[in-house]
Amino acid sequence: MASDHSPVARPDADALPAGSYGPASGNVITGAGTTTGSSGEDTVGDAPAHIVTVQGAGGAAANSGGTFQATGQYGVLSVD
Repeated sequence: MASDHSPVARPDADALPAGSYGPASGNVITGAGTTTGSSGEDTVGDAPAHIVTVQGAGGAAANSGGTFQATGQYGVLSVD
């Protein structure tokens, strides 16, 4: 029997200690390794899940071969 589940993306956040230059790391689908933890866990529709867009403070991220680069307020966010 086939099922059709709608995915739900939830916001994720992470932080670095003052004076640190990272990198910060975490899983944007599960929320693991982020400051939002499981509250940032996405609901995956029908597997496999994949990221289709990333939004930074500078606007939508450029996608190059499945790697996103988003310009943020304090640097660049890379998602791959």
